[in-house]
Amino acid sequence: PKFAQHLWFATADRGLAALAYGPSTVTAQVADGSEVTVTEETSYPFEDTIRFVVSTRSPVTFPLHLRIPGWCREATLLVNGAAERTATGGRVEIVARSWRDGDRVELRLPMTIRNSKWFENSVAVERGPLVYALRLSEQWTEVKRPGPEGTAGLPVHRGYQEVRTSDPWNFA
Repeated sequence: PKFAQHLWFATADRGLAALAYGPSTVTAQVADGSEVTVTEETSYPFEDTIRFVVSTRSPVTFPLHLRIPGWCREATLLVNGAAERTATGGRVEIVARSWRDGDRVELRLPMTIRNSKWFENSVAVERGPLVYALRLSEQWTEVKRPGPEGTAGLPVHRGYQEVRTSDPWNFA
């Protein structure tokens, strides 16, 4: 639920921002209070293309903010099939224009395969936002710790759950 409710945001410039990606539809007031609906179609993070379709009763000008993830070397933005621009990762791109019913935006985030090195010479294989890992057995234990005395109505946390494995994990 937290992921779904944080897919879309209103912006200070009276537009909309898509900062996390997943199939969704948002209906909101933008610009001068005009109502628009934006439908996001994607299989991200398993594909590199995110499509947005704007529905509006009449043309309306507002900015659409799109997050370009830091792992993306060069994203491509298309509006109604025409290349709008490219953008490097780690930023938010703004497409400000007069939107008409049926306008389409396509955001392409090419996903390269890369390796990253971690603790005790372990290596992760990454593709875009995905990290590929081996399935490991899980051994859960409760770790107890002294906690503060509770105050009226507040829970007292006196420990946490820790997960470890006995499987070999530091190889690639």
